Order: sequence, then structure tokens, then C-alpha cells
Amino acid sequence: MTTGTDIGAWSPSRPKPLPAGSWTPMLRELADEIDALRREMEQTYEQGIGFQSEHLLAISQKLDVKINEFLHRRLS
Repeated sequence: MTTGTDIGAWSPSRPKPLPAGSWTPMLRELADEIDALRREMEQTYEQGIGFQSEHLLAISQKLDVKINEFLHRRLS
């Protein structure tokens, strides 16, 4: 069932995001950093450290910042 509240949906009132093929070098670098942080998070979790570890939380916070920066730059 669709409610029309899909946050990721594109609408005419929002700028259309750039396709990956037209990313600037900065966007590519941010995407690489995001991928690296995701891999580090996965590896840390797989080591059995758990979701509440300080290290995992710090990685998660860095990842949040990078994702927000990426989305802001991609839509501007």
C-alpha cells in the first residue's frame, strides 16, 4: 500500500538528483568514504563487538555525517 509519504521519492518541488555518471570528483570521493565506512562497520560488527560498542557508534556517526554531506552536495 502506498501512502505518498516515501521520503526518497522525487517530486517536482525537489531538485532531481545527479545520476552517478555525472558526479563531481568531490561526490565520488564522498561515495568512496561512505563505502569504506560501511565496510568498516560491517567488519567491526562481524568481529562480535556488538551494536553498543563505542567504536561501532563512532563509525556510525561518521557515516551519518558523510551520508548527509553527500546528499546535500548531490542535491545542490
